[in-house]
Amino acid sequence: MLDEYAVLDWGRLIRGLAQAGTVLAAPGERPAAVTMAERMVQRAARDGAQALAWAGHPLDLARITSGAGAAQRRAFVAGAGLATCGAELPAALAQVQRAFAGDDDRRPALIAMFIEAARRAEQLREQLELAGADEPAVAAAAAVLARALRTAHVKPDRPRGAVDFDIARAIGYREHGRPGWIVEVQRPALTWHGHVLRKADVIVSDLGPGSSA
Repeated sequence: MLDEYAVLDWGRLIRGLAQAGTVLAAPGERPAAVTMAERMVQRAARDGAQALAWAGHPLDLARITSGAGAAQRRAFVAGAGLATCGAELPAALAQVQRAFAGDDDRRPALIAMFIEAARRAEQLREQLELAGADEPAVAAAAAVLARALRTAHVKPDRPRGAVDFDIARAIGYREHGRPGWIVEVQRPALTWHGHVLRKADVIVSDLGPGSSA
């Protein structure tokens, strides 16, 4: 199911955020820009952990901390409070979830929230790149996050204008929920991106190789 891919990719993204956080957590005196960047990365990871808990898929902390640099990522997990995150959605993702009010199936909402989180992670990367012009540690964290976004198979959202529901419906879809988003997932590359729709429906598309939106 597509929500399972979203859970997997969100975990990869959070691991990347944790890795970026370890770059920013170097010991010793740190400039204010580095401290602020670390807080932003922690917040993005915590928001994801909360959303996954809400959807019934608690973050797999073992995957976040496994491998080289495990001790540093464990420190990030502790500092960001990922192990104690509740299932209460952060404000930004709760706004997305409201489009699915009354829907007992949380899977379409999870997918929409993952895409929103990925969009925000792209914005965070851009902010870190700008701040990194004067702070090498922040620039290094931005590069780590950029690699994480690729690993999570997340493509930046570049809306091509309004999407008409009748046209969007012509795309072969597997599952649909309530208002707010169109999601296109291209396999096998597993590239996620989203477009805001008028309040009509949520289409979750699984396009085969060679297909186009």
